[in-house]
Amino acid sequence: MIIRGFGLISRQSGTSVAIGIYTDVGGNPSVLIAKAEFPAVAAGRNEYAAVAASTGGSLALAAGTYWIMALYDGTTSIAAEATGATSVNRRLVSAGFGALPLSLTAMTITAQNSQPATNYYILVTP
Repeated sequence: MIIRGFGLISRQSGTSVAIGIYTDVGGNPSVLIAKAEFPAVAAGRNEYAAVAASTGGSLALAAGTYWIMALYDGTTSIAAEATGATSVNRRLVSAGFGALPLSLTAMTITAQNSQPATNYYILVTP
């Protein structure tokens, strides 16, 4: 599959986002593969073109587990499943707004299991 872009569904507008997809190592996000940095967020459905995380990098994804990370420059309400509906495992990393870290392996990652699914997604071409 080839990553074409990222999507999110927001309940508000007015902030900027850095969003990317990371590899999985041992159940945690690890290395940034692709990103979209600093587009404006509008209320409703938002989709942003993906770029490779590094010069010469690829937007190809092999079958496997991946993590989506989003950083905002202010409080942003992202639509999510109702409490008790579909749940997912999340990981929290403390990072200020700006460029997404190329690697999360040296950062403290805190698990948040069984959280309501948030409306983030990737657009791919098979």
